[in-house]
Amino acid sequence: MGRPGLNRSDVIAAAADLADELGFDAVTVSVLARRLGVRSPTLYSHISSGTDLRTAVTAYVLDELADATTQATAAGEGRDLLVAYANAIRDFA
Repeated sequence: MGRPGLNRSDVIAAAADLADELGFDAVTVSVLARRLGVRSPTLYSHISSGTDLRTAVTAYVLDELADATTQATAAGEGRDLLVAYANAIRDFA
């Protein structure tokens, strides 16, 4: 059982924020645990390994990118659509 109020979604979102701040390679279970104010074993209630954490962060970020590009291209067509798509990716990055 993990810390009350902490769930997998929160852990992954915090890891994504950490990746933005420190870089993807800096995201480790121990660094994330310190950020969240818990011990590393607590996180294993929500993730199975460091690889699971990094895989989940990657999926989380790709979902955010998909949402951003979908919103940006919802009303465009032709060249405007491509420009909106490219701008959404640039803004996301």
